Amino acid sequence: MFVQAAEQLVLSQDVTAYTRAIDMGGANAVEVQAELISAVSAPTCVVKMAQGNDGQNWSAEQDVLDFDAIGTKRARLASIGARFVRIRALLSAGTTAVLAIGVNTADD
Repeated sequence: MFVQAAEQLVLSQDVTAYTRAIDMGGANAVEVQAELISAVSAPTCVVKMAQGNDGQNWSAEQDVLDFDAIGTKRARLASIGARFVRIRALLSAGTTAVLAIGVNTADD
């Protein structure tokens, strides 16, 4: 099942943005696709994922994607044992960036 987690997520330096909890629907793998649409200055943008079973408490985050230029990237993560995942995006360098994020759940 595909979920558009963020269409135009505006990030500012050192500000973290989270998507809503995405229900895995019994699936055990995800493909995360992110597009860095625009950026002011040279961006360093990191996309991370956490897992949880109640939508409130989250596991340690895994790095999924990182950007240092405008473009699109994908990553597949398997062996997901939780009911929910959520995505976090952080811009650690550069001044502002706009990001789109999609998540596709599947069975591994």
